[in-house]
Amino acid sequence: MTTGSWPSHMAGTPAKSRIIGVDVARGIALAGMLAVHVFYTFNSDGSPTIATELASGRSAAIFAVMAGVGLSLVTGGRYPVKGAARVAASAGLAVRGLLICLIGLMLGYASNAAGLDVYLILPYYAVMFLLAIPLLGLGPRVLAGIAVVLAVSAGALLNVTIGNVANPSSGIDATLGTAGHHPVGLLILLLFGGSYPAVLWLAYICAGMALGRLDLTSKRVAAWLLGGGVTLAATAWLTSSVLLFRLGGLQRIRQAAPAGTRWTNSRLLWQPYGDFNTWWWYAGRAPHTGTPLDMLHTLGVALAVLGAALLLTRLPPAVRLLRPLAAAGSMILTLYCAHILILATGVLNGHLYIQYTVILIAMVAFAVIWRRTHTRGPLEALIAGASTRARRATANALAGYRRWSAESKTAEPPATSKEGHMNRGASAGPVGGYAVVLALIAATAVQQRIGSQLGGYFPVILPIWAMDLGFLLILTAYVAGLLILTSRRVQFTRRVPPTVLGIGALTAGLLYLLAPFGINDTAETVAHSLHGGPIVVADYLVLACFGLAALAVPVAVHAATTRLADRDTRPGILTPARQALLATTGAMATAAMLVALLTTLTIALSPNHFTGRNKPSAMASAPPASRAPSSSRRICATSTTSRRASTGPAMGPSRC
Repeated sequence: MTTGSWPSHMAGTPAKSRIIGVDVARGIALAGMLAVHVFYTFNSDGSPTIATELASGRSAAIFAVMAGVGLSLVTGGRYPVKGAARVAASAGLAVRGLLICLIGLMLGYASNAAGLDVYLILPYYAVMFLLAIPLLGLGPRVLAGIAVVLAVSAGALLNVTIGNVANPSSGIDATLGTAGHHPVGLLILLLFGGSYPAVLWLAYICAGMALGRLDLTSKRVAAWLLGGGVTLAATAWLTSSVLLFRLGGLQRIRQAAPAGTRWTNSRLLWQPYGDFNTWWWYAGRAPHTGTPLDMLHTLGVALAVLGAALLLTRLPPAVRLLRPLAAAGSMILTLYCAHILILATGVLNGHLYIQYTVILIAMVAFAVIWRRTHTRGPLEALIAGASTRARRATANALAGYRRWSAESKTAEPPATSKEGHMNRGASAGPVGGYAVVLALIAATAVQQRIGSQLGGYFPVILPIWAMDLGFLLILTAYVAGLLILTSRRVQFTRRVPPTVLGIGALTAGLLYLLAPFGINDTAETVAHSLHGGPIVVADYLVLACFGLAALAVPVAVHAATTRLADRDTRPGILTPARQALLATTGAMATAAMLVALLTTLTIALSPNHFTGRNKPSAMASAPPASRAPSSSRRICATSTTSRRASTGPAMGPSRC
């Protein structure tokens, strides 16, 4: 017996049927987000509500994982698109993301006008799509590895490196006005802050993409998803319980909690938002905090829900029973927007259980009726049409280019390089990735300049801003190199990679010894001395050593790589110039990242010896998405920043 699917005439594409199990999982996510939006976070006695315990954090995670599954299914499924097809798919995905962002920003007007603190996910969702473009050609194992790395480390890294991210919007949710007046600030918010920082939540997208590369019609795969998901979720939950209750972590967190709030166990376990100056904070599992255990637990729940849905829909009685829920899941974007608009009207606000039941039944009924005559929901059809047109236009343009290139070669064959001819159409795939990385540079640089505690003293900020920009440029070059390496198969001279890593590690070690706590304070001292402050010779020497490394190391790596590559005459090897370019950026990026890692660890392990003003505060308001209530949260907040601290013991049923 195979997994249930929609009839061919109702399929999302003519070529293949939808998998009902995937739509059922989407329907479950929709029902869960509706519950968290309608019901309170806590009961009048301070205990979490059933909606909070069952759906908070988990429903949004399922929503994001299913988005990743959908990305894989529309880009080849088990067989990822390659070459020109991948470029065309990237164009379609970019259009899809932009339209979803537009819808989310327009929906923000209704949310803000009604005072809903639902923290719309759609703008973040769109940015996640754009970040996923360079990953379309990867297999399930690589995608799963990326998901695990992001889930375990991204939250802490965002907190340590980026810190607080201001919300440029006048309301809780961003709007088109926000995009027009503060485009850079909005991009920073969506990437690193807000309710769902895209860099962190990309873990769910990657996990979903890995699942979409598997055979979801296989009973064995479904069973493994259910068993593995339950195991992962239970292990993360139990590990957190041991750390918090057996080893005293909860008490340590309470001691480090910000003043002004009555920190009950329920508050600490389910809504610990604020500045907690302790690394025990990462032992928590509270929804939307972005801690490793929270990410792994919710990821496990998403896997288990999908596995259970796939197994259940192999049974004909279950298919008939779950088909209405699957119909709702097949148009989750339309119904997500619809339920926000309904909540904005305030209908049945005083009767929460009735409100939830009526809205859920109305959405399911609409979906069932609509599916009888349409293959997609209204918004899904709009976005799919635009995405398909962009995909076809790109494919046609690439086909025309290949014809023109072939005719040109016939008329006058161009000189081929040492590495042979490269399909230019296929190499265009990482272009979207480059654009995203460059946006990261500009956005973060502007954020660090504007968000500096030095305020408007631009002459003082400029040297620090320049160094930050240089550091980000190095990291960007490294990421761009990785995109190049993953976009097509290339070969290096055997001795080049170990030489690059060795020089980068040696440089990092020397620079770390000079400034184990970083050079921010040193740079500020030097900047002040240029404007009449005291001159400290040692600070000038430290900066000179860093500047010398920035100049001498690239020259040395370039020369060494070129010399090694010139001796390698094997076919298919990159040209010496390209090897030298990638090796130089790789060595500098290795040194920069190792210095940053060592400095971060030093500050974390020896906070009392750190004299800087940016001392680490474990999850100083939790990673943007992790730190603030998610789109599946309907609670009051008094701050307009993306990392909303708790606003007091609002445990009772009080709404905004």
